[in-house]
Amino acid sequence: MDPLLIQATYFQTFFLVFTRVGGVVVTMPVLGSRNIPPLAKIGLAGFLAFALTPTAPTSPLTIPNAFLPYVILIVQELALGLLFGFASQVVFSGIQAAGQLLGTQMGLTIAGTFDPVTQSQQTNYIDQLYAVVAGLLFLTINGHHLTIQALQQSFDLVPLGTFALAPAVSNDLVRLTSESIVLALRIGLPVAAALIVSDVAFLMIGRSAPQMNVFFVGQPLKIGIGLIAFFAAMPPMVSLMGQTFTRMPEDLLRILGAGG
Repeated sequence: MDPLLIQATYFQTFFLVFTRVGGVVVTMPVLGSRNIPPLAKIGLAGFLAFALTPTAPTSPLTIPNAFLPYVILIVQELALGLLFGFASQVVFSGIQAAGQLLGTQMGLTIAGTFDPVTQSQQTNYIDQLYAVVAGLLFLTINGHHLTIQALQQSFDLVPLGTFALAPAVSNDLVRLTSESIVLALRIGLPVAAALIVSDVAFLMIGRSAPQMNVFFVGQPLKIGIGLIAFFAAMPPMVSLMGQTFTRMPEDLLRILGAGG
């Protein structure tokens, strides 16, 4: 066989693997953060693609040399990579959504009015706190290693050029989204309950002492109560997040398997 043909086939396969891996790196949690430079993401995607190309099985069909069929394969691999990363990001989005709701309940959205740096009306530091805790826990339990391992297994489950969107994929995405919503409720419920109790207490104080300005007196106390409840609920919250992150690669492979 012509060595030049073998070399061309290798680079075609490498670029398909790079496209799938690049879609995952751009959208996956922590590694896809905006704080990481784009060149670092491209370098990581290239390194992973170089390591995974020799073990990546292709479909029974040969890789086409024509331009248009090859572009279709690239689009398929990019869609699979983006789907993989998006599904892994859904869990983090649910956790941040819980932080946003709690921050609004604590009254921290008013900080956007006094934020001279971002000048944003949506500044909320609780969702950032939840995101930092989730990101640190994700790295602590080697969630990025598990995700990369699941990415490597995806080539065995869905070989190059065989991915197709199917109704089962959307059903699995809906199920994963509902599970992330339940996770957000379970994580935010202790803090939300403490804030609701504090609201009832301030309401009773305001009715019994109308001359007291409950807003200015109660708002700092409400923030303190919310933070105390957050740190008190930290151990079970971390345990719940850890279980979810450990189970996440299996959910990702199940979604990809539905489209294989």
